[in-house]
Amino acid sequence: MAAWYRKPIAGVLFDISGVLFESGASNAIVGSVDAIKRIKESGMPVRFCTNETQKTRMNLVEKLVKLGFDVAEGEVFPPAPAMCHILRQRNLRPHLLVHPSMLNRILICILCL
Repeated sequence: MAAWYRKPIAGVLFDISGVLFESGASNAIVGSVDAIKRIKESGMPVRFCTNETQKTRMNLVEKLVKLGFDVAEGEVFPPAPAMCHILRQRNLRPHLLVHPSMLNRILICILCL
């Protein structure tokens, strides 16, 4: 058995698009809602990530909830908040080209630097 396998699993990280639902789809991928529910019921921490750059964290949470997932805002990690964290951490003031739906979130992040 590989050494990494012997360590206890601390949590599960799911990609959103293509794993929980197909991009642009109005239905969850078959079995995904139940799978997330069962993992959460086991007590295992669950987080969700995506490379979706045109939706805010709240937009993603709203869509997932509408599809039947039990998801909290703090469990979802899109790229914009991660980028804001790096900008703050490294004290950077970049020139950003972002989708209009992200502009307010990014500006708030920049103003807080």
